[in-house]
Amino acid sequence: MLRTFFKTITLPLIVFILSIGCQPSQRTDDSDFGDGYPVKIFLSSGDYYPFTEAYNVPAFFNLAYFENSADAHLNALVLAERVNKGRKLKVMPLAKFSFIKDGVKQTFIISVPANHKLRKIDALDFTDFSVRHNHIQSAIEHWFKAQCSLGQCHSFLWENSYKAMLEIGANEQ
Repeated sequence: MLRTFFKTITLPLIVFILSIGCQPSQRTDDSDFGDGYPVKIFLSSGDYYPFTEAYNVPAFFNLAYFENSADAHLNALVLAERVNKGRKLKVMPLAKFSFIKDGVKQTFIISVPANHKLRKIDALDFTDFSVRHNHIQSAIEHWFKAQCSLGQCHSFLWENSYKAMLEIGANEQ
């Protein structure tokens, strides 16, 4: 009697659990999550930035380029969980970060994914980012300083999200 009880309960339970666990995952496209600027990831969080000479410190952010940008030097620094190289997603700009390295201006648009599930931080604009998450702002600046030899990088500048959107708009094709 106990044996038939286990057969009638456990067998349907195992089939039910397997049917739920074996369903194909439904991957949602990030373009379904509202407005934003399309980017394509070229450096995943945890990878080494290839354009450094001083120290090899893995990035704690993702780097991407804007897909509609005419300027190849305008990059998005995406504050999100690790995103695979080549993945496309939409981002919302928080700030514009720039500095001069060997006489060449480097510009990065600090951004978060439009998809709330991928965000590391809940900042919505520059004020929110610079006040509530100033430790991340400081860490980004120090990470880039660590990638440069002494005196190679200077004139670090942070600007608000409006300036970031102007920069993106000026570089759109």
